[in-house]
Amino acid sequence: MSLNRFQCLFLEEIGIDRLIYSKFIDKNNESSKTFSLNSNNHENKIANSLCNGFNNNNNINTINVLQKDIDSSYKTTFCNDISILKEKVVRCKNCFLSGHRKNVVFGDGVLSDVDCMIIGEAPGEYEDIEGKPFVGKSGKLLDSMLSSIFISRSSNAFISNIVKCRPPGNRNPRPEEIISCRPYLIEQIDIINPKTILALGKFSANTLLCSDSSIRGLRGKIHGFKSKGSSIPVVVSYHPAYLLRRPEEKSLAWADLCLIASLLGK
Repeated sequence: MSLNRFQCLFLEEIGIDRLIYSKFIDKNNESSKTFSLNSNNHENKIANSLCNGFNNNNNINTINVLQKDIDSSYKTTFCNDISILKEKVVRCKNCFLSGHRKNVVFGDGVLSDVDCMIIGEAPGEYEDIEGKPFVGKSGKLLDSMLSSIFISRSSNAFISNIVKCRPPGNRNPRPEEIISCRPYLIEQIDIINPKTILALGKFSANTLLCSDSSIRGLRGKIHGFKSKGSSIPVVVSYHPAYLLRRPEEKSLAWADLCLIASLLGK
């Protein structure tokens, strides 16, 4: 009996750690009659690693290992055409979120000579309705923040999220949803080829850097994301939704924006 990684994660979430065949079990040889959800399947290992990283506060350096595992396991045929990629994403039915969306939120901004690609976590209610990222209160704050360093989606930036469909109730995206969407994100980055990347929020930062560190542990530094044989500078900062709840952290977000500006020579 075999299960895919999504079924395994779901069963683990509800407390089931193994399946038993519907026939007599020899308790002395129980392992031969059961299927462990913690199998050696490569996809499950990656999903579990991401899941552990998102729920673990330990600062364990798993960046290089996870980057290699995920990128080698989820390669796609890059089309190098943003319109074709968008069609692929619109048709995508790879995870639970596809059945609950009103619109796919692919991204918004310019597609050439992009100074900064801003990557958030997941679309919210307003984004789902309009089909564009960061259009609610968080979006207004983000646009204001970016304009302070002469960046805007209308002139030199592209804005997207790690998952392209809204999670129900604006919950956090789940590991299996992130894994399903990650190839699209990688292809998006490769096509757009931004000069810098601004990762907003823990899920965005952890996904891009394959890290389980906190935002506080990742911000204030220049990281790298490998794309087409080169490394794109990545700066991590707080999500605008978090800043609306914790305005006292805006000074730290400003420092992160200044880091982006310095990379761009602004």
